[in-house]
Amino acid sequence: MKDIFHSVKLPDFYLLRQAAKENFQDWLNLPYIKPLSGLVLLFIILSLVFSFAIIKSSSQDLLILHYNVNSGIDLIGGLNKLYVIPVLGLVILTANAVVSMIVKKDRKYFSYLLIFASLAANAYLLLSLGLIYIINFR
Repeated sequence: MKDIFHSVKLPDFYLLRQAAKENFQDWLNLPYIKPLSGLVLLFIILSLVFSFAIIKSSSQDLLILHYNVNSGIDLIGGLNKLYVIPVLGLVILTANAVVSMIVKKDRKYFSYLLIFASLAANAYLLLSLGLIYIINFR
């Protein structure tokens, strides 16, 4: 029986890693990408610190995570559920950065649009942490 695995050509992972590194560096060299992505990372770090501060200042095991004006409290969760917000911000930044790196050669405007979307999403996530603080401690 012929060995079928010798006919399968696997990619060289060193070359893939090198290509990804070069693509990332080219993406970072676009104007305004470094400051905008730095601002998004600052929002993620602030939301992580703010989540940690809310958890440390809480004297209970549960927090009100969502309040609706029409129906009142509709989501209560544990303290560690608050860390979902900074992780979600990091996932949004990562996904938008990967898509932005893929399409950057064709449309630079789309790259900027995705970074601004990450900035807006993380700003809203930080705002939601402020509202969670107000609901639980005021």
